Amino acid sequence: MTDQRSESVFLSDPPSHFREIPVWELRRVWECPVFSTMVELAFYPAVALMYFFGVMGATQDDRVELDDRASMNVFCLFVLVQPLCLVVGGYTGMATYLLTALVSYNFLPWRKTKQAAKGKELKKTK
Repeated sequence: MTDQRSESVFLSDPPSHFREIPVWELRRVWECPVFSTMVELAFYPAVALMYFFGVMGATQDDRVELDDRASMNVFCLFVLVQPLCLVVGGYTGMATYLLTALVSYNFLPWRKTKQAAKGKELKKTK
């Protein structure tokens, strides 16, 4: 029996753009600056889109109040924090930006739900 691992899929020599990549080279992909830059280029807009879709959904459900406080919150996130995180760069900048976006989203002026308002009214009547 022949060893199937040594057999090639190609009948002749494979083209030059098809080469086997050893496992130890795949680990280097995470360290490659080009890969890191590509991840950063996709990461920042993705977080911004998730933020705006979250705010839009909360606005449609009438759960958030978009006033001057919300405007200042969004201004600080996208005008001050995002460029600073881009300057820091790498995975540290992306993690900082993600955490800042989550904190900013939580600090939006949320309206109280009906259940919370009913619970307070029940406590007042007792």
